[in-house]
Amino acid sequence: MKYLLSIGLFVFYALVCAGQTISPSGPVGICPGGSQILSVTGGNQTSHQWIQNNLTTVGTSPTYTATVAGSYTVVLNGGGVGDTLGPVVVTIKARPTASFIFSPTTGCLYKRRSIIFTSTSTSNGAGSLTYSWNFGDVNSG
Repeated sequence: MKYLLSIGLFVFYALVCAGQTISPSGPVGICPGGSQILSVTGGNQTSHQWIQNNLTTVGTSPTYTATVAGSYTVVLNGGGVGDTLGPVVVTIKARPTASFIFSPTTGCLYKRRSIIFTSTSTSNGAGSLTYSWNFGDVNSG
């Protein structure tokens, strides 16, 4: 009987931990004011305890919506050795910096004179930039 119980516990442990991961699995960057859903995927779903920075319990469901920077782990089914998934590190990306220059910078503006606007904006690591020029008339853009 003891042998069967040991096998049963081993099978239960394998179902709880084998193949379970946090999704997304790698470092995650979010925009200021944004969020990222973290989910336990695969395997047998059990009790969950989401922990931020190894200190604070922030959730108890299979998913957690991270809105602040930190290192997130999830403890499954009682928190024994091997029952912890992660960490997934969430960072807050810097906001892009919008900037432009124009030329010529001197002289009078008159009809048919061209002014060239050039973007000097930077993404600050926030990804690629897209532009929409609007000079207040329907022909700008």
